[in-house]
Amino acid sequence: SLFRHPTDSNMRSTGVWVWMTAVVAGTAAKEVRIGFYNGNGTSATANQGYLAVIQGCAANAFGTAVSFTNLSTGEAVASVQPTDFDILVFPGGSGGGQAAELGVAGMDAVRAHVQSGGGYIGTCGGSFLAIQHILFYGYGPAGRGPPTQEPWDRGHGVVEMQFEQTGVTDLELTSSKYSPSKNVSVTYWQGPIIKDADLPVNVTRFAFFRSEIHSLHTNETRGEMVNTPAIHSIGYGKGRVVLNAPHPEMDPKSPEIYTGELKFVVRQ
Repeated sequence: SLFRHPTDSNMRSTGVWVWMTAVVAGTAAKEVRIGFYNGNGTSATANQGYLAVIQGCAANAFGTAVSFTNLSTGEAVASVQPTDFDILVFPGGSGGGQAAELGVAGMDAVRAHVQSGGGYIGTCGGSFLAIQHILFYGYGPAGRGPPTQEPWDRGHGVVEMQFEQTGVTDLELTSSKYSPSKNVSVTYWQGPIIKDADLPVNVTRFAFFRSEIHSLHTNETRGEMVNTPAIHSIGYGKGRVVLNAPHPEMDPKSPEIYTGELKFVVRQ
């Protein structure tokens, strides 16, 4: 069963709430601890659906030995110690808004978490945060990571993406739906678009966009998205980072992608 409780009055004041799944008595499974950011720069409504999908995927990946901690403020993130969590998850929204809330101390804490062996999963705004602010992919030519295609607000809708065999293997996507010979429909909502040539060579490409959205700023955005990496990953220190430009948690849902990412970043 799933339940929620504030761990103490200090946690209530600093925006930290804990969800824990009940661990079956007598089992020796190691608990996988997941920190979920839902503070400024994210959408309260979208977070509910995203968290529900991630919780279900974590149950599929790890069984009952899982705990979720809601990190609702920059102060809460800044207080994270490198060994507090196995995985940090940053959902969609605004990468700049999330960075402003985290501040230097919060982003340093996230960096230290991954450096020491933790996992990071970012989607849309959480990917922008990782690329342009935490700089998991390096400084890039202008100090903001690999350049993203602009304007960023190109619109939203369902697009097609295609997995590389590396993505199928590393994320353990056993369904024929994810065969490298097929396209997968997924919702895109203005996540980071980066030319393949602009990503560092040590970034693993898991999937590529095969169609695009250019309903806004059409003259500038047409032709920018097709054949660019949609899902990608990098090793950082002892940890792993996986970034999603699209939203596999939205209809048409592909939750198996997140199940695979959760297992991949903790090497299970």
